[in-house]
Amino acid sequence: MGRNSLRVGLAIAFDQLSVIVLDPGPGWPALYGSFEEAVAANRAAAPRPRRPARPS
Repeated sequence: MGRNSLRVGLAIAFDQLSVIVLDPGPGWPALYGSFEEAVAANRAAAPRPRRPARPS
């Protein structure tokens, strides 16, 4: 994803994308190191609500 994406690398190689746009701007939040980190952080921030038990 992002900087490590094959599409991004090709766009840079063919001068369709400037390397400058890959640097975060002032005040941008830090990015996660992996997709798994992002999923874990989002699950911790907003746990899924439990479904009510079905009547028996």
